Amino acid sequence: MKKIGLALGGGGSRGLAHIGVIKCLEDNNIPIDYIAGTSAGALIGGFYSAWHNIARIEELVNNVNYQKMIEILFDPLTVTGLIKGEKLTKFLQKNLGNLDIEKLSIPFCAVASDIISGKSHIFRSGDLVSAIRTSCSIPIVFSPIKTGSEILVDGGASMPVPVSAVKNMGADIVIAVNVYNGLFPNESPNMFTSMYLMLYHLAQANSSLADVIIKPHIPNVNPIDFVKAKNLIDLGYEATLKQIPEIKKFNSFWYIFRPKTKKNQK
Repeated sequence: MKKIGLALGGGGSRGLAHIGVIKCLEDNNIPIDYIAGTSAGALIGGFYSAWHNIARIEELVNNVNYQKMIEILFDPLTVTGLIKGEKLTKFLQKNLGNLDIEKLSIPFCAVASDIISGKSHIFRSGDLVSAIRTSCSIPIVFSPIKTGSEILVDGGASMPVPVSAVKNMGADIVIAVNVYNGLFPNESPNMFTSMYLMLYHLAQANSSLADVIIKPHIPNVNPIDFVKAKNLIDLGYEATLKQIPEIKKFNSFWYIFRPKTKKNQK
């Protein structure tokens, strides 16, 4: 029986579109057998692999206002100006507890980047919270994570859309979600535009290895403003809905006769 893998890309607040993607897949009875996530994709994918309840995740996001966002994200180091990430870790622990990745109901991995070796670091076992926090370590924003001989930062630095990671987990059909669509053309370039340009092209290259690519058209948004970005959930849903016929085409016999999935209950 063929297995479907979901590769959820990074992108800061743009990653809220992943919630809409998963909602649409559920509504159309598309099963998710594996999830690989980078940065924001690791955040949403990790929660979904743990809770298996996208409605609960959306409710959690909708309850975040600016005061709550500050409480979750901002605990700066006075010397470097970087965010330590301890508040984010506590938020994750409060909602996810002490879960090991290998015990999740949906097989999951999170991608980080080692700035010593230049390679991707794939978390397929161990503490889920630590894996998500490390995968979300945006350079220049969050302090990196030191582990052994590695210094780990955001997975987007090496693999913004983790298609190869979910293939290696055993997925036969890979659905990639690239949330960098809509960045260009850019009529208002700034100091971060060159970084976005590199991510844009690397994400395109990663996504090209997938069987189906979902690309919500997301305008320029503040990468850490998760309050204003909540409308991106709908954009993720709409972009996925357009790809449902393509997903079903891969193996219509397998799709028709595979047991239906149950809708998640709150």
